[in-house]
Amino acid sequence: MRSLGRLLVTSLLLSCAACTYDAEKQHVRPDGVVDWVSPDGVVSGWAYEGDYPERSIWVYIYLDAPQGERGATFVDSVMADQPRPDLNTGMKIPGNHGFSYKIPKEFRTNQPRKVFASGWDKNEQQYGKLINPKSMLLPLPGPSPK
Repeated sequence: MRSLGRLLVTSLLLSCAACTYDAEKQHVRPDGVVDWVSPDGVVSGWAYEGDYPERSIWVYIYLDAPQGERGATFVDSVMADQPRPDLNTGMKIPGNHGFSYKIPKEFRTNQPRKVFASGWDKNEQQYGKLINPKSMLLPLPGPSPK
């Protein structure tokens, strides 16, 4: 009976990618959210890898479609290493997991674009798509100051 209880608890932990860290759980892909894209093209959000929540991970920014899908345009990568105390408290995980990245002017075409992000799982050598992609008009950059 004791092993059945342990199996049930382990199964419950494995069914939730956003649960608190548990050293006995199996591999979890990166998780995160694109929180915001500002009018001037700054993408912000958070990402972490559930197997090692104390570590910061790389986030890959794409436009128009998620990484690996037809029509996806790779923009750049950024380390999710900015403090996010709200995330640490709410998810009960250690470490810095926030990211912020300004989309370069060559991608700002004054056309509607959708912003996607993927977190890189170093141990499994695979991506985890971050949820909550944002659609927005990426305006043309303003004139350079003289």
